[in-house]
Amino acid sequence: MQVIFACINFVKFDFHTIRIYMISEFALIAAIAIFFNSRNLKKSENLTPESDTTGVLNLKTEFYDSTGKVVLIGPMKIWYKDSTVIEEVVRISIVTDTAGKTSVSYSPIAYKYIDLIKNSWYDYKSFDDTARIITSGVLPDSFFLGSGGWTFYANNVRMKGQPEVMPDTMIGTIKYMRIKFSRLDNGALKSYVIGYLRCDNKGKMFSLEKNFSHTVRCTMTKVFEFKEGASRPFASRELEFLSDTLSMNERRVFDAWKENAKKVKSY
Repeated sequence: MQVIFACINFVKFDFHTIRIYMISEFALIAAIAIFFNSRNLKKSENLTPESDTTGVLNLKTEFYDSTGKVVLIGPMKIWYKDSTVIEEVVRISIVTDTAGKTSVSYSPIAYKYIDLIKNSWYDYKSFDDTARIITSGVLPDSFFLGSGGWTFYANNVRMKGQPEVMPDTMIGTIKYMRIKFSRLDNGALKSYVIGYLRCDNKGKMFSLEKNFSHTVRCTMTKVFEFKEGASRPFASRELEFLSDTLSMNERRVFDAWKENAKKVKSY
């Protein structure tokens, strides 16, 4: 059996759309688009591109079963330089053979170059300074269609009322503020979120929640979502910071793609 998860946009924790196609007697493909139900969301007014900000991070989304076991991991590697960002959008392939052994693989389907100043995005097939633009468009307010991507600039986590402030906690050497809240547009899903915020200015541009984080001048880098009454989360999302610098090759890619964007009409 083969199941392919098309990672259109990891911005919702419940399955919004499922399409199943039988492709042979022994295989099926399920394209699951995981969306944050963010209709009518607008870009955060609090978002100001940070100058002199450079680095690499991984946006990790995990889903758990009722015992807390991880059943699906959705990674997205992200490079950033000032007000420009490159996202690696991947397809997750889960293959189970006749012996019941399951293997998981990740293959890039697009590299999305995002320019906050120009309010535009540009898709590439490879992470290379000689690559050419495949398609481009204006930045959406809520989620990307087509090849997918993460609208990190949008306030995709909207709180209902004021959050409950929980005791701070230490993870390694980092102190986190913790808050508990319900989402404003939760629909029929009865759940709550516990958010972790670090207040050392790390990754401010990518904060998973914008408004409250901006008010307390911290960055929400982890969120865990629980069904009402449950003691274990069913999903989580975390910013994993990998590097505060870019390699020479990565810098060449940013420089080349910046020049390529100049040749495309403004949106």
